[in-house]
Formats: sequence, structure tokens, C-alpha cells
Amino acid sequence: MKKFISILFFFSTWQFFAQDIAVPIDVQFPIFFKIFSYDKNLTQKVKDHFDLLIVYQRKFRTSLNIKNSAQSVLEGKSFKYFNSSPVIIKSISIESASELDEYLAKNHIDCIYIAPLRAIHISEITSITRKRKILSTTGVVEYVEQGVSVGLAIKSEKPQILINLPASKAEGADFSSQLLKLAKIIE
Repeated sequence: MKKFISILFFFSTWQFFAQDIAVPIDVQFPIFFKIFSYDKNLTQKVKDHFDLLIVYQRKFRTSLNIKNSAQSVLEGKSFKYFNSSPVIIKSISIESASELDEYLAKNHIDCIYIAPLRAIHISEITSITRKRKILSTTGVVEYVEQGVSVGLAIKSEKPQILINLPASKAEGADFSSQLLKLAKIIE
């Protein structure tokens, strides 16, 4: 019985730690905004303003902290404009993917950033972003492997760009070959 409990504890804590972000938030967003500039479709799509939505869960402390850090970083001077358009930062706390879908049906969003989440399958979120042609990004490496378009990892103590190519194409992204040469491609 003790062995069973130990194994159960290992897997439950593994799930928690698997959702940690690899790259600090203040490093992530300058890289993400550079990546956005290499998406030909996104730069053409953004006209009056660039709307970025942070998706998180307020009852999950890690998720809430990531959202707060991201908002703090994004409200800095460096992120006032994208492609000459004002950047508008929004956030939504969700308990189900359907809440996100309802929000996106009523609000214009160009890109979402997915904080660590609990009890929501990433595939449910990515099916929504694909249906609505909204670029998905995250700092959680595993989420890119599960279908989020763009993420960041650490390789040799430096940030590494991850691009899930099938996912990004399904969301309508058209990344330049220059960016794809720099990134680790997930097929």
C-alpha cells in the first residue's frame, strides 16, 4: 500500500511540475513579440489594435501568478505597439474550454497566451484557436507538444523557440523561413 501511495504521489506531483514554465516571463514576451513579427498573416491581420488574451485560472496559484507577471511585463513601455498598432492586453480566468470559446465569440482577439492550467485538456483549447484562427502561445513546453503553436524552452541555458508547425498552420500562421530555421520544429 505504501508503494502504491508513493507512486500515486509521484505522478500527481509530476503533473504539477510538468506545467512549470521554463523561461521567465520577462524574457518570454520580448521573444514572443519578435516571433509575431515573423508571422506574415498576423502582421497583415492586425489593423487598428493588437489584442492579446492571457488565459489562466484564478483558483490555481501558479496560473494566477503567471498571469499577474505577464500583465505586469506587458504593461511596460516595450509592448505598447505591435506593427504600429496599439497593444491591448486582456485576460480571462476559465474553468472550462467552453468559457474561452464563448469569450472569443464576443471579443476580437489576435493571439492568446496560455498560462499553466489544471483540469482542462489543451486539445480543447487548441481546437477553439484553430476554429477561430487565433495564434496560441505558452511558456509551458508540454503544451506545445500537445498542440499549442508557439512556446519557449531552455537549451544550453538559453531560450529556444518551439513551433508546432501543424498547429500553427491550422491557426492560420505563416511563419517566415528565417524564423523556422531558428526554431525547434514540433511535427
